[in-house]
Amino acid sequence: MAKGIFITGTDTGVGKTWLTGGLAYLLRKKGFNLGVWKPVQCGDEWEQPTADSNELKRRADVDDPENKIAPCSYKAPLAPIIASRLEDKIVHVNELIERGKPILNKYDIVLVEGAGGLAVPINESQMMIDLAVKLNYPLIIVSRPGLGTINHSLLTIEYARKYKLPILGIFFNNYQTSLPGKFSSIEDICKHSDSENSEISNAFVVNQFSKITILGNIPHISESLDLHEQFNILNCHVDLEQIITSIL
Repeated sequence: MAKGIFITGTDTGVGKTWLTGGLAYLLRKKGFNLGVWKPVQCGDEWEQPTADSNELKRRADVDDPENKIAPCSYKAPLAPIIASRLEDKIVHVNELIERGKPILNKYDIVLVEGAGGLAVPINESQMMIDLAVKLNYPLIIVSRPGLGTINHSLLTIEYARKYKLPILGIFFNNYQTSLPGKFSSIEDICKHSDSENSEISNAFVVNQFSKITILGNIPHISESLDLHEQFNILNCHVDLEQIITSIL
């Protein structure tokens, strides 16, 4: 089975699909035989323009069919535990991995995008974290930069640690204002002219309490730009070498 990285979020809508596709594109450009896999997607069907499977295929620039990239696809925009039951298609972790084998056996490295966060229920006895534990891939966490992210990020980190999941690092994605500077202390932050803007300080505080590596602070990148332009900007804000080291 391929080596891999499991990409999770502190919430839904934090940009996991965009970042997974972008990282896949950048790593493939460096010559890695790398694929993308979203074991469960909810809220869209294959071939729909807004489906995560479509976005991953397009952004990663892979030729795999969407029903291999996202083998379990449910129409309802709900947690898998509900969306799967509505279609009478309940799935378990071992079955997910079995359905993922066309991707897992094709590539040397696979970026796995979870659905929502680690505590999202897949069925009545298993959550997304059970899939992550079974795969035992290093974890990348994607978080928002704004108010509330300290709590969300630290809870996600501690939950992963409880299950002894290796954490590669965290991304703070989609800054709406300026990116944070390099601070040495809370006092240093408070001297900053924009210290009342939580986006300036949140990443530092999360790192102080968790000691988790910050893999990148990603600015807002307009989707009106073509993919090449988007990923060129992403490349400037990502610690790609740290990610490469973890999968070699």
